[in-house]
Amino acid sequence: MHKKVSSDSKIEFFSIDCKTRPLTKNLTYVVSNNLPYPINVARNVARLNAKTHYVFASDVELYPSENIIPRFLRLVENMKKKNSNFATKRQVFVLPVFEVKSGIQPPTRKEDLRTLMKRKVAVSFHQYVCDVCHRIPHLDRWLATKGSPIALKIFMTTVQTIKFGWEPFFIGTNKDPLFDERLTWNGKNNKMQVSHELCYLRYDLHILDDAFLVHAPGIKMFDRNNKLRQPFMAKNRRIFRKILKQLREKYKTVECGVS
Repeated sequence: MHKKVSSDSKIEFFSIDCKTRPLTKNLTYVVSNNLPYPINVARNVARLNAKTHYVFASDVELYPSENIIPRFLRLVENMKKKNSNFATKRQVFVLPVFEVKSGIQPPTRKEDLRTLMKRKVAVSFHQYVCDVCHRIPHLDRWLATKGSPIALKIFMTTVQTIKFGWEPFFIGTNKDPLFDERLTWNGKNNKMQVSHELCYLRYDLHILDDAFLVHAPGIKMFDRNNKLRQPFMAKNRRIFRKILKQLREKYKTVECGVS
């Protein structure tokens, strides 16, 4: 249940002459007051209001490669023809994520991504922040694999494990676990609860061979002195410990792998 904002809540407004003082993110109300960003609320609202069977909870700064939707739907149709139990399987379809240096145009084709990776101006998402959080298994082999312009294929199928600490972005349905709304963007690891549930529920994670996401230009570096986010990170860690306990109770007859 979401709390409603009172109609008499006081909101401060300020005016800026954009010609003489361009607006920057440091001047926004949220940043200046160090407010939490409820990213999981936004993800769930977007998912639950989608009119399609398949849904993809991505982030606004992640740019998709070209022609994902028609090629993905052809893949699904092909899988349905080969497997009569397709509709009952617990499965999601993972898109690898990358980031490029500032000033580099985000690629939309795998061959261009491959070139940028060789030039070392593109890296796996969060490589210098949390490499295991987003690097797919066998990344080098994935990069070398050529896709088809007609339909996507499954590069490999794997399972989630607690030890791996992977937070994949994936195409799924609203039958999949929702995001826990107690976790904020500011506190990091806000998708890890879903990852653990995929593990407990024995989901197949199908990594797509020629579909990917690229973050808006600028490679993130690890910042130990991010004082603004540290209180949120501590709070997320406390909440996540509670979530883990709740998940163990919920799935007490199931053990999640640690390989």
